[in-house]
Amino acid sequence: MEVHDLMAQALAHVMAQVEASKSDMAAYAARYLTSRHRDNPSKGCPIAALGCETARQSTEARVALAKGIQARIEQFAESMSTAGMDDERARRAAIGGMAAMVGAMILARLTDDKAFSADLLDETRAWITDNAGGQRS
Repeated sequence: MEVHDLMAQALAHVMAQVEASKSDMAAYAARYLTSRHRDNPSKGCPIAALGCETARQSTEARVALAKGIQARIEQFAESMSTAGMDDERARRAAIGGMAAMVGAMILARLTDDKAFSADLLDETRAWITDNAGGQRS
């Protein structure tokens, strides 16, 4: 088996866990955008940890990661639609929220300034809560 096949299989396995961990976007962001997640990339989100590298991998690896991203976005959008947000706005908020979470995590990991890193996580979490129609904790 080639390395590309192994990576695709590993990503497919990890991203399949998306189906098992349904959550609304604000609750997910509260768990995702934390210093614990930031400081433990090997135990966290494969999108933030491997997304840039996966873009240079096989089609199979990219498809596996993309399917997981799409599934998570669909779950977020469905949760917001069920809570009363119109479908188009829910999808836009889900895509924006997912992109914001992953981007914030990557940026928070890039900086050596812990206060700025914490701001990136905290302010993105607050923004997602505001745009997902959730309650701030």
